[in-house]
Amino acid sequence: MAEQIEEPGEEAEAPAPRRRKTKRRVAGLLAVLLATAGIVVWTSRERLADDFITGQLEKLGVKATYKIESIGPQRQVITNIVVGDPARPDLTVERIEVTLEPRFPLLHLGKVKVVRPRLFGSYRDSKLSFGALDRLLFEQKSKEPFSFPDMELELVDGRALLESDYGPVGFKAQGSGNLRGGFAGILAANAPRLEAEGCIATGATLYGKVTIDAERPGFSGPLRLGALDCTGNGAGLRDLAVTLDTRIDRTLDGVEGKAALAGKSFALGENRLNGLDGTSRFTWRKNALTAEYELGFGALHTAQLALDSLALEGSARTREGIDRVEVQANLEGTGLRPGSALDTALVDAAKSAEGTLLGPMLANIRDALAREGRASNLAAEMTLRKTGSMLSAVVPQARIRGSSGATLLALSRLQLASDGQGGAPRFSGNFVTGGAGIPQISGRMESNGGRGAAELRMRMARYSAGGGSLELPELTVAQGANGTLAFSGRALASGAIPGGSAQGLVVPFSGNWSAGQGLAVWRGCTTIGFESLSLASLTLEGRTLQLCPPTGSAILRSDKAGVRVAAGVPSLDLSGKLGDTPSQLRSGAVGFAWPGTLVANNVDVTMGADDAPTRFRLTQVDARIADEIAGSFSGTDAKLFAVPLDLLEASGKWRFADGRLDLSEGAFRLVDRQAPGRFEPLMARDATLSLVDNRITANAVLREPKSDREVTAANIVHDLISGVGHADLDIPALVFDQAMQPDTLTGLALGLVANADGTITGKGRIDWNPDTVTSSGKFSTDNFDFAAAFGPVQGVSGTIEFTDLLGMVTAPNQVLHIRSFNPGIEVESGEMRYEIRPNQTMVIHGGRWPFIGGALVLEPAVIHMAQAEDRRFALQLEGVDAAQFIERMELANISASGTFDGRVPLVFDENGGRIEGGSLTSRLPGGNVSYVGKLTYEDMNPFANYAFDALKSLDYKQMDIALNGSLTGEIVTQVRFDGIRQGAGTSQNILTKQIAKLPIRFNVNIHAPFYQLIGSFKSMYDPALTRNPRDLGLIDADGNIIQNPTLKPPVPGADDLPDDESGIQHPESEPVP
Repeated sequence: MAEQIEEPGEEAEAPAPRRRKTKRRVAGLLAVLLATAGIVVWTSRERLADDFITGQLEKLGVKATYKIESIGPQRQVITNIVVGDPARPDLTVERIEVTLEPRFPLLHLGKVKVVRPRLFGSYRDSKLSFGALDRLLFEQKSKEPFSFPDMELELVDGRALLESDYGPVGFKAQGSGNLRGGFAGILAANAPRLEAEGCIATGATLYGKVTIDAERPGFSGPLRLGALDCTGNGAGLRDLAVTLDTRIDRTLDGVEGKAALAGKSFALGENRLNGLDGTSRFTWRKNALTAEYELGFGALHTAQLALDSLALEGSARTREGIDRVEVQANLEGTGLRPGSALDTALVDAAKSAEGTLLGPMLANIRDALAREGRASNLAAEMTLRKTGSMLSAVVPQARIRGSSGATLLALSRLQLASDGQGGAPRFSGNFVTGGAGIPQISGRMESNGGRGAAELRMRMARYSAGGGSLELPELTVAQGANGTLAFSGRALASGAIPGGSAQGLVVPFSGNWSAGQGLAVWRGCTTIGFESLSLASLTLEGRTLQLCPPTGSAILRSDKAGVRVAAGVPSLDLSGKLGDTPSQLRSGAVGFAWPGTLVANNVDVTMGADDAPTRFRLTQVDARIADEIAGSFSGTDAKLFAVPLDLLEASGKWRFADGRLDLSEGAFRLVDRQAPGRFEPLMARDATLSLVDNRITANAVLREPKSDREVTAANIVHDLISGVGHADLDIPALVFDQAMQPDTLTGLALGLVANADGTITGKGRIDWNPDTVTSSGKFSTDNFDFAAAFGPVQGVSGTIEFTDLLGMVTAPNQVLHIRSFNPGIEVESGEMRYEIRPNQTMVIHGGRWPFIGGALVLEPAVIHMAQAEDRRFALQLEGVDAAQFIERMELANISASGTFDGRVPLVFDENGGRIEGGSLTSRLPGGNVSYVGKLTYEDMNPFANYAFDALKSLDYKQMDIALNGSLTGEIVTQVRFDGIRQGAGTSQNILTKQIAKLPIRFNVNIHAPFYQLIGSFKSMYDPALTRNPRDLGLIDADGNIIQNPTLKPPVPGADDLPDDESGIQHPESEPVP
């Protein structure tokens, strides 16, 4: 409220009396009127003031309540001011005192005292609001420049609370003085906890002095932050303080000042900064910043590098806000070295590259960087610019010196620019690296005529470490105006590679990269050469290898679709040595793609000398290449010269992952290379093989193809480096029956064994090394029956021990127990001793069986099983009892006595078996042969009955039996009796008495099949055993012989029918000894 008070004027000169009276009357009237008006206004001042304030608040749309304490000519007091909802006011003021000062021509607002104001506001969704005061504060805009009123303000204990989405902020202010100059006070703010976008700030405070000098506000004091922690990116800081000393322009559109910065620690992810201090002078006017700064950092640790200290000094300018920015800086640092992540990456890379030429190089570089970085220093000049979205950096010079003083890296005239639109950055400049243990690389990047294109040319001198070397004689990288990079060069390398080494390796390369198309390398056929290449124990001689990309593509591509590799080789022709063994690899076309497939045709691997080769042939190999490599193979033949077994027609599936090769579902045929084969081909299915760390393990069950019966389970182990391996063979139960016979497994059994029935078990082992192959095994049977050439054999048992299983060579003195065999007469409970020598030579040391009161002895013999030859055996009979023989043969009508010795040679050839020169001789004093039954032929003539009755019992002093003939044809048995006389129980007459005085010899010849011979003996004395030949279809009704076209006539032996013998019985006219 303001009152206008007229000051009394000076007295005028006295007019003429009449005029004076008139004036006095008018003046008196005015005085009375003014006095009357003053009295009325004074008495109504509070009501008028209330009406005025209420009208103004209503006009502004501000809801408020207050109490007018007093209204005076120069001092007005209002108390209990509440703005907004009384329940939740936006502003409360305990007391406002307004003092007016007379200033011509009216009263002037001299001083305002505000006591304990309390302001409440909010900041929500990026909008500041003070409730009912918003229309007064934000909607009343003026086009006039801002200026402070010319008045004094005394603020007593002013406070405010700002509620926000991030947390509450409290303020406190007080002070006094003229607002155009001389005001002094304090301002404080406190935010215990602020939280936004995963970050939490605690202990944020502001405290300082507020002054106004020449209408320019100023603030000096610290802004502090106790802690900041962000969960998303790991950002954080501790004890940050910014001490400000600022002065704001009188129009509040500019500021200048200085700041001192201090901080304890900072973090961003794995990056750490210990200690920060600095100063800055700055000016902000017309939406532009100009500043100078000096910053000092303590120890800096990032994933890529570490610094003991870093200092920056320079200036910063912005224009048009921050659309245009330029920062100039001079950097100095100490103790620059690789950070933990880079150091770990070098360690991991060196470890991953162990066994390659890069391993020692990376380890050497790591050691050199650590050694040189301990007392290194960094010096650089840099200018950063931003214009809109475009960024650029210029480094006129930069240098890193190591602890030794050597320059590790030098940069000059380096420029880096980006359009900010996602295009490739463009850069130019020179660089050189060096220092002990660090590769010497020099290069230059140049812009091309200002069209945005640039080209880098660099070279790396030969770098050697750990016996390996790497050199880049040339490398060119060209950048087009659109950011596309094209590069080409050559790499020369020597040293270790995974699993071996390379000498004189030459790898040319070329390709391009763009943001849209990605990376493409080797768009054309590329020839890779080497002087020598060693893989494990394989050494390849110098060759060149041409790799070609798919049509219209590149060998290596990397883009948004991922990394892909595809190449083809027209053919392979590589030669060298595997250990000391000459080796050669040839193939047809080979193509591969990753991820994708690999196909190789007609792969032929030969190892060894020309006269002793080991060969692997693969008709086709294919694979699917992704995270793992897997595929199939077929038409594979493997022939190891040292192992006389061939693996043919192999097929199956294979997989390679984590350095391990696995073959599964393998099928193949196993064939004996020797001709004729020692065994028939075997087959396998579901075989497996694994190759890891140059060690092969394989498992297969070998089967007989026709019966599909399991023969043996093989477990194979082979070391590719040493060439040493072995195969364990397990035969849990090899069953022979009608489905499978010995000659099904081996042709060596032909003519020796047939109709086998039994089970064989055992184990074998084959061992090999580059020089020799050895094998052994033991195989047993408990009860084995078979048919031999000389008759059925039953109950064979025993163990056979092979000292050379592949060569089928046994240990000496092998023993087989034979329960019985029957060459026509069953022989029981004996054994046979034998051995198999090299070249499938069986040596029979002999055999012995109890036989009819005596013994049957098999004489030593030699059989060449792999040859077509006459196989000769000889059986000796010792002390054979004729009586037991008659009993064994169940000849009920015959009685005999006597003891015999003899020898029966047997010969087996392509025509069958035969007896050559077999003989039996009775021991002295001879014996008796008699017929004890009745005659069955009742129609015999009287002379025959008389003779038979006289001779039905004969005593002899000596009996000789000669045997000759085919076992499958006729046996000629010649029986000679000497010293004959009638035996007991015969009838004597004049004739027999006269005959007894004569020396008599009986010669009896018998022609009969061997296996019917014994039946012939029975039928001689028992005609019931002889069937009518007409019933058997042997003769017709007239007695003529009916020929059987399916029977071949026997081939008689040389001794079957002696020339001097023309019939079965010698005629009496022939001379008799």
